[in-house]
Amino acid sequence: MEKEGVISMSAMPLTSGIAGHRDRIYLMKFSNLSFVSNILPAAAALVCTVVSFLVHFDSSLYTHCGVTNFLPSLSSIISQTPEKYVWKSAMALHFWPRIMIMVFYYQANRLRDTSLWTPAVELVFLMELCSLMVLSVVTSADNFSIHRNAFFAFVFFAAVHKLVRVQHSRRLLLRNYTTLRRLHKKMVAAALFFVSVTAAALLYYLHNRYCIPGLYSVFALLEYLIVVINLTFHNLVASDFNDHLIYMQPPEYYAMYNS
Repeated sequence: MEKEGVISMSAMPLTSGIAGHRDRIYLMKFSNLSFVSNILPAAAALVCTVVSFLVHFDSSLYTHCGVTNFLPSLSSIISQTPEKYVWKSAMALHFWPRIMIMVFYYQANRLRDTSLWTPAVELVFLMELCSLMVLSVVTSADNFSIHRNAFFAFVFFAAVHKLVRVQHSRRLLLRNYTTLRRLHKKMVAAALFFVSVTAAALLYYLHNRYCIPGLYSVFALLEYLIVVINLTFHNLVASDFNDHLIYMQPPEYYAMYNS
C-alpha cells in the first residue's frame, strides 16, 4: 500500500469532506517526482555532450596547455552555444522538483526524527542545490571566478550532504524507516563520490602543473562520473519514500493531520 506524503500548500477544494474538511488534492507518486528531478540533468548532460562532439569538438577540447585531449569537460561543454541554453533550461526545470523533494523530506522526516539532524540535513541539501544552480547559470565563459567558486561550493556541500544524510539514515534505520541494504548503498555511493572528487582534484592539479597530454580528458571523465554518482545518491535517498504519494491540502487539514 502506498503511503501519503505531505506538501503543505493552499489549494481549492475538490469536494467537501465528511467533517467539513476539504479533500486532499493528489499530485503524483514521489518516485515520479524523483525520476523527473534526476532525468533532467542526466538527459541535458547527454544532449550537450553529443552536440559538443558534433558541433564544437575542437573548441571544447581546448585548454590553456594546448595539448591533445579526447573528451571535453562538462564545464567546457555548457559554456558553448547552444549547449549552455540546453543545460540552463534543464537545470531551471529541475530546480523546483528538487525544492519540492527537499520540502517533502523535511516534512516527512520531522515526524520520524525530531532532532536537529532533520533541518540540518535539508539545509545542506539546499546549499548544494543553490551552488549547483549558480555554476549552471554562470558558465566558465561568462565569469570563470564565479563559476569556479560555485563549483568548489557545490562539491563541498555535496560532500557534506552525503555525510549528514548517511548519518541521518543511520538514525532512521534505528526507527525502522529505512533498510540496512539502502543504508549500505548510500554509504557506497558516498565513498565513491569522495574517491572520485579526490582523484579529479589531483588530475586537475597535474594537468595545470605539467600539461600532460590526455590527462584533462581523464579529469573530464571523472567529472561525468561524479555527476552520475551524485544523481545515484539522490535516487537512493528518494528510495526511502518510493511508496509515498504527494498531495496538497489546506493548512487547517495539515494541522489536524499532525494533531
